[in-house]
Amino acid sequence: MGKLGIARFLVAMLLLAGTGNVFAEGSLHCLFDAKECEDYADSSTIYQVPDSINTTLQVELDRDTSFVFYGSIEKFDVEAYLNPYQQGGPTEQLGHSKYGNTVFGDSTSEQDKERFAAWAMPHIDTINARLESAPKDLQTTFRAVAPDIDYALLKLTYNVKKVYDRGTKKWIAPADSQKAYTRQILVRRGAFVVTDPIGLRANRSAIRANSQYGRIYTSNGNSTIVDEKKLDSLDAFASRRGTFVPQAFVVEVIKNMSPIYMTRIQQALAEGNKDVLRKTVPLLDSFSVKAEGSFVIGPVLNLSCQTRQFMNFYLGTYDDNLQGNLDCISTSLDNKSNDGLIYVMLRDSLKAMHQSGELEKNLASLPSGDRAFWRIVIASLSADQDKTNTLVKANVDSIKKIEQRDFVLKNYYKEATLSNLTAQVGLGAGLSLPLGDSRDYFPTDWTPYLWLSFTYRGFDIGYSIHSMVSNDLTDSTFANAMYIDMLLGYRTFRTSHFEHRIMAGPSVIFTDIRLKDPPDSKDAVLEEETLLRYNVSTSLDFYFSGIKVDDPDDKRAMNKGHGRLGLRLLVGYSGYATDLLKNADGGNFYATLSLVFQGYGSRLKKYGE
Repeated sequence: MGKLGIARFLVAMLLLAGTGNVFAEGSLHCLFDAKECEDYADSSTIYQVPDSINTTLQVELDRDTSFVFYGSIEKFDVEAYLNPYQQGGPTEQLGHSKYGNTVFGDSTSEQDKERFAAWAMPHIDTINARLESAPKDLQTTFRAVAPDIDYALLKLTYNVKKVYDRGTKKWIAPADSQKAYTRQILVRRGAFVVTDPIGLRANRSAIRANSQYGRIYTSNGNSTIVDEKKLDSLDAFASRRGTFVPQAFVVEVIKNMSPIYMTRIQQALAEGNKDVLRKTVPLLDSFSVKAEGSFVIGPVLNLSCQTRQFMNFYLGTYDDNLQGNLDCISTSLDNKSNDGLIYVMLRDSLKAMHQSGELEKNLASLPSGDRAFWRIVIASLSADQDKTNTLVKANVDSIKKIEQRDFVLKNYYKEATLSNLTAQVGLGAGLSLPLGDSRDYFPTDWTPYLWLSFTYRGFDIGYSIHSMVSNDLTDSTFANAMYIDMLLGYRTFRTSHFEHRIMAGPSVIFTDIRLKDPPDSKDAVLEEETLLRYNVSTSLDFYFSGIKVDDPDDKRAMNKGHGRLGLRLLVGYSGYATDLLKNADGGNFYATLSLVFQGYGSRLKKYGE
């Protein structure tokens, strides 16, 4: 790892992921370089940019007199990294040396080290000096966010594909010396102290650590993703807001009001004060919007999608946006709410309202189809799955809107049944009774019987193996016939303990003449032959245990599957022929008893199935 060791590795990984002490904020969504994810990250960053500096790509092209080019990031290195407040007080980490606790890269020059220190250390000294005269509450706030303050010297290498000619306003091919362009960027991130009046602001950075997609790069930032083929017709695109991502900007540091609003909502629910809820929920929403473009101390709390829907039910404010309601519920059905107590309180309140009949009164003003829909949604909170299924069956035909009906059947009707696919394997033995001319060579005898089959929607496919052994052909030879029967069948009936099948298919017959006492096993076979015939059979399975159908809400059990043991009684006939033995055509009738193992699972049953 060199001088940076584990620290550099972690920092580099965090930079790529867009989390923790990083400068590529928002790039978590682009961990795998998916274009749509990078578009999302760009738009999320642009949303946070203050209006005063939120400009267009065209404005940036017109005012930037430096090297402007189109390309992609080829390499990203951290030349220097400083986290001055990672262990405590503002000055604790700066006494070690003139570089503080800065971690440098293996190839960082002494000149770059001096440059970095001359840029970062005075800024830190200024913050510390302003803190000394700052109010106590501001000092406390600063200490809470200080561990997230970072300074870095980044080295980026770009693959340049086109260069912007400012004179002609055209994009031209780069010179050989321009195709690989490297630049260093000084970046700081996190809170700092301002004066007049004294307060806090925060540096944000949107420098991207990696991207396989082309962008236009200026000295102040970069464009969103641009198709190279569209460089010569950029006017409309470049003139739109939201096309340029600044590499650094400053945002306001605001107090985190979300915990206060969430506590107020909890108290209002406990008191049943719906007026306070109607006022507080919009305040929480407004703060969440403001927080997107600000630096907030601590996590911004909010109501989950399903909790919001429950709040609508509780307050009787049913949204006319049908698809919005459905999307809201569907995104949360399988997710635990991140607002814990509020979710539980609303759920329990809705249960009580449903059981008391109050909710039904609230639904009275809705059309009958909507009443049936919401009745199922709310009743499902307090009903077990069997009762919910009964409720769905009783109300689903009253739902008039296709979207509502499909949503209910997809998310609330859950009835488990056996999976369409089962697998069976067996091992046993039975009586082999040759028929026709083959009786002259092969006596009635015991035969081993091995088989494997798969059943899908009642249809079987598999194979079985059994054999016949002849009487002595001479004093030193005998014949052996082995069958591989391909089985295509149908399960005629099934109960919890019994299954019956009929099967037929081609048979591959391997006949060979062998020495009784060969000097070497490899010399045992004197002649061999392979022919095709046919087979038919019927079987009856008895299983010691019945069929288990899993709880449809237990996903682990539904995906796990089950197995059971039983016995298979099978009677069959396979044709026989060979050219190795004179007048030996005929067949083989056999009856076998096998120990069978069946593997099966459960699946969700479709409504009306």
